[in-house]
Amino acid sequence: MKLARIIALASLVLVGGTATAAQWQVVDQAGMEVRIYKPDSEPLINDKRALMISMHGCAVNMNGAKWMQEKANWQPTADEYGMVVALPAAPNGGAYGWNCWDWKPTDHTRDNYFNSYILELVDNLIADQQLNIDPDQVYVSGLSSGAGQALILGCLAPDVFAGMGLSAAPPIGNGSINNVDEDLIASTCIGFAGDSADYFDTQVASIIIGSEDRTVPPATQKAIAFAMADVYQAKESNGSKIFPEEWSQSWVRGEYERVVFTEIPGMGHAWAAGGGPGDDWAIATGISYPAKLTQFLFENNQRVDAEACKNITLDELDYNPDTKVITASGTATKGCENAIVNINVAGATDSKTPANDEYSFTIRNVTCPDEISVTLVNASHETFTVTDMYTGSCGETKVPPVVESFNAITSKDTVYLTGLASDADGTVVGATIAIDETDYDVDVDDNGAFALTVDGIAAGEYTALVTVIDDDALTDDAMTEFTISIEELLPPTVRLKPVEVDGQTAVISGTASDADGEVLDVTLNINGNEYPVVINAGEFTITLTDLDAGSYHAVATATDNDQQQGSDTIDFEVEEIEKLPPSVSVDTNVDGTSVTIFGTASDVDGDIVEVVVSVNGTDYVVANGNYSKTITDLAAGSYDVLVTATDSNDLTATATTSFTIEKEEGEEENIWTYWLKWLKNFWKF
Repeated sequence: MKLARIIALASLVLVGGTATAAQWQVVDQAGMEVRIYKPDSEPLINDKRALMISMHGCAVNMNGAKWMQEKANWQPTADEYGMVVALPAAPNGGAYGWNCWDWKPTDHTRDNYFNSYILELVDNLIADQQLNIDPDQVYVSGLSSGAGQALILGCLAPDVFAGMGLSAAPPIGNGSINNVDEDLIASTCIGFAGDSADYFDTQVASIIIGSEDRTVPPATQKAIAFAMADVYQAKESNGSKIFPEEWSQSWVRGEYERVVFTEIPGMGHAWAAGGGPGDDWAIATGISYPAKLTQFLFENNQRVDAEACKNITLDELDYNPDTKVITASGTATKGCENAIVNINVAGATDSKTPANDEYSFTIRNVTCPDEISVTLVNASHETFTVTDMYTGSCGETKVPPVVESFNAITSKDTVYLTGLASDADGTVVGATIAIDETDYDVDVDDNGAFALTVDGIAAGEYTALVTVIDDDALTDDAMTEFTISIEELLPPTVRLKPVEVDGQTAVISGTASDADGEVLDVTLNINGNEYPVVINAGEFTITLTDLDAGSYHAVATATDNDQQQGSDTIDFEVEEIEKLPPSVSVDTNVDGTSVTIFGTASDVDGDIVEVVVSVNGTDYVVANGNYSKTITDLAAGSYDVLVTATDSNDLTATATTSFTIEKEEGEEENIWTYWLKWLKNFWKF
């Protein structure tokens, strides 16, 4: 129930001119500055004026209401439709220090934050008889944080606001500007409404955004549109009849557009004024959102037409005692597209929405009808009832079967149909399911359950009709609807990062993701050699060592669960590394006729594979690394030593030294003693 708050509107201050001409007025109310425009033109519907509450965004010249009056271009549209426009400024300087409306909290009620101010403003404007406002034509709109406030109010009070216009609205649900969770937005909106949720049946919403908006992501606006379509139970349709078709998408219920999403190419975070002086936040060219929004609201208002739907008739009534089926039909006039007709006969009930002002019912398993009652519930929740009595014969009582449930689950091009049937006086013996003029015979188990799987179905909307038959040859049927949406399978995305090369080592890393599934496998092919890759949280890294110098071409290929593949390539170079020769040292220790030759051999970029000690041309292979060689019984004389070290890169290094064996005292050496010593040394090796 709306509470009419007693706030005097006599304090209105005229902005220029006299009160007799159409002009903007300023009123201070509940801590808000409100700018109000009442046109001289006549109202278009029911001789009552519509009311538009429109709210500014953050930091708009710090006087948002004044900015909306001067830049948003509401006045021409108000004149055309005879509509009152009210532009409130955020109370007490607004929120977040930027003159914003407080959209972030998740615990909004009608009485907290800025919500009570706006609802109080609406009540007082409706109460002002000079404004002549129709409560069924009250709308709310806004830009940015003002659009967020409009969304909150539309959800909190669907009984107050017949429509919303949201330009770059922050989504509700978790306080995040990036929220794209359609289910969370829809459930939050319904939760805000509480006991007023029934009024969503007659509310409409327009959502608009610029494709280049970098403040409010366009994806969030489409999420809001899908969420409100879910709240309104509207079906997705084509482009709008009012907004540019190539920029828009609509959701309909009956003959009305209930939700329209519009994305303006090239526009940033701004209001589509379509005229007036314009500025950075109000685009004066292109479409006028005030004009398009108001046309959308007036043409699709679900409440002003609802008053006409007050007539119900019951024209035809027939009962077949053999099949226990009763049929009834009549009219519900006029403009009852959003009404509900309920029938009650012998305890059996059903509900339908009239089509073209007509309704019809087929009710099964009616043992014997007596009074038939048909009730019309219009969009204003008014009820009108007509009754009749059945006076014909009911025949022998045999109870037909009952289809208790019949459901459809779809997956790509496949539908899974399941159901349950029962028979009070016998057994359900069979079932037939018809889809698109094709009949399928289906078995029914002892518990009455049946199921059917049909694949290879083309995209489209379908109706499945199941007919069950019992052992008395009596039948019952039920329908369910389903939609096959076969979207093009998207390949996974794989991206290779710049390769990190350090000497002969290369680190190759990247990311892999899949928009419509999951990545199962990533392989890396480098110059024809394939390497398996381990994916961790969508990322992968592989390290290759001991690479030869040269050019490398890497191809990463990702495969998803739909066997779709995506790939990325990158080239990198491994530079030639100069190989260093080994190092070797040599020293000697002479003891009489013996000498020990020793030293070290090492290599910084490889291994020592051989060390050869040559003494006066005689070679001795010694151990690698630290080496030592002792030679005994040497003849007196001078000896030259050459040590050669060879590494694994086939590079060599040498070291030289010399030593002398002194002649022993008293020793006479001749040719025979010299060769004798030489032979002794030879045979030792």
